Amino acid sequence: MKKILITGGACAGKTTILKLIKQYLEEKNYNVNIIEEVPTKLINEGVTPEKIGKMEFQELIIKTQINSEKNCPKDGINIFDGSPIDSMKFITREEFDKIVKKYKSNFEEIINGYDGILFLETVAKEFPKLYSNENNKARLTDVEGAVFRNDKLFNVYNVCSKIYLIKPDSDLEVKKKRVIEAIKKIIEKN
Repeated sequence: MKKILITGGACAGKTTILKLIKQYLEEKNYNVNIIEEVPTKLINEGVTPEKIGKMEFQELIIKTQINSEKNCPKDGINIFDGSPIDSMKFITREEFDKIVKKYKSNFEEIINGYDGILFLETVAKEFPKLYSNENNKARLTDVEGAVFRNDKLFNVYNVCSKIYLIKPDSDLEVKKKRVIEAIKKIIEKN
């Protein structure tokens, strides 16, 4: 079993890349399980920080993701669309540590639980005119906010040696090639 995390900034192409990875791996005869992104699902269902409170919302996300990771399929390749750590775009490390401790986990256990982490950098950094909220109503951030949160989250993940930074590119085929190269490296590691 392999565990791969897809994370990164807003409007980085995570949904498109998830489909690409799944298709690529299934063509190689791997059993692929996608564990869906929690915050977008909650927001689309009407559960928002404004309705239940910022900290309550982050705790719900973290708790749900920890449970998803602990109860994921035990065979094939599990690809996670986001991690409990992604909440650190919105809360401090101290707040994060306090929440995960309630669920018998910690930062090191979570980040070291992945065989590889693909960090997709927001398009807002290099191509701000391409940044859009249109295809995801849960994405509420403006360009400057997207860049700020992207960099904040990258600094959190950058302590891990298993991270692959995937920069945006105006040519989607170039980006896809970078993703596939990273996936090959992750899969080939024992």
